[in-house]
Amino acid sequence: MSRQQVQMPLASEKPLYLQDALAVGGVLGWWYGLLAYHLPDGQKPTLRDQEIIRRSRLATFVLVVQLLLIEGPVVPVVASAPNHAIVLPWLLGCIGVLLLAFVCNRLGKLTLAGLLMVISIEVTVGIKILTIPGGIGVANLPQFDILIQPVLLAVVLLPPWSAFVVAGLNVAFILSCLFAGPHAPDLTTVLHNPLLQGDILAVPVMAQFIIATVAYLIVANLLSALKRASKAEQIAALEHAISQSQREFQQRNQELERGVAAIVQTIQAVANQAPSEPITLPPGSVLWSVAQQINHFLGRYQRARTAEKVLEATLHAATEFTNEWTNAAREQRPMRYPPLRGTPLDAVVFTLSGGKASWSTPSGNLIRPVGPQGLPPG
Repeated sequence: MSRQQVQMPLASEKPLYLQDALAVGGVLGWWYGLLAYHLPDGQKPTLRDQEIIRRSRLATFVLVVQLLLIEGPVVPVVASAPNHAIVLPWLLGCIGVLLLAFVCNRLGKLTLAGLLMVISIEVTVGIKILTIPGGIGVANLPQFDILIQPVLLAVVLLPPWSAFVVAGLNVAFILSCLFAGPHAPDLTTVLHNPLLQGDILAVPVMAQFIIATVAYLIVANLLSALKRASKAEQIAALEHAISQSQREFQQRNQELERGVAAIVQTIQAVANQAPSEPITLPPGSVLWSVAQQINHFLGRYQRARTAEKVLEATLHAATEFTNEWTNAAREQRPMRYPPLRGTPLDAVVFTLSGGKASWSTPSGNLIRPVGPQGLPPG
């Protein structure tokens, strides 16, 4: 373990609410991975990313329903219609644009995908209505209900308020068709009847705004709930990160306290000239490097103290030897060599004494040297 190693939780130990809450497994996960927008592995989604991902996943179902249950089955019907030569190419183009919208949705470009689908359906339906042979008749009025599809697609793939924009464009198109478009005789008769004219105009117009309002409220509330859930998840993750940071901070403080206590205890022992052991801290401790430097310094300090004691003893022995030499010369008597005290001067004293010097033990007793060549034992 290195000095700087810090214990971090494993990926598998990460709390559930810190993981991607949008992760889905099984068939649904495979579906989203194939058709919906998703971030690269390991990238934590922001609130905006989460909203895009959720809307993209919802769009996959809308696009598939539009392609397989609406546009696809209509192809044979349009192919057999009297105006198929005009409408069928536009319908096939609408299907092509729908496939392009799948790609845009997969890339996270929901606005572009929504605009492509809304515009393609609006144009295709408008051409189909305007090219009805003989003009628009009473039996063709239900085709205006198809214009509800762009409203629903807009509220899902575009900002929710866009549903009212699409509904307003649809209402303008419907009123233009009813007042200025090509009419069949039966529709002309109904429109000139004041009792029926209101119903003919009110039903498709009211349907547009009712659908737009309901869809807007549902989707707006859903997105608001998702944002609150995402914020709650972010807050929970932040709280967990703060608590984890606090625990690490407390552990770090405890390590510092233990390390400081060990350092202070060792320094006090050295200051009191008591036996001390080197400071021992685990390699991962914050003060490990400091303890190693202090141990190195204390080692040099101990060696310096030992050398100082030897120097003091040598000076004392030298002074004692010099005084005895001076006194013996003045008194004209044989020299009484001082005892050997374990200093560098002992060899000189022992040699001058002719091996007659004694060794001073720690208890103060004098012993005769018995070591090799007359040197003190040990």
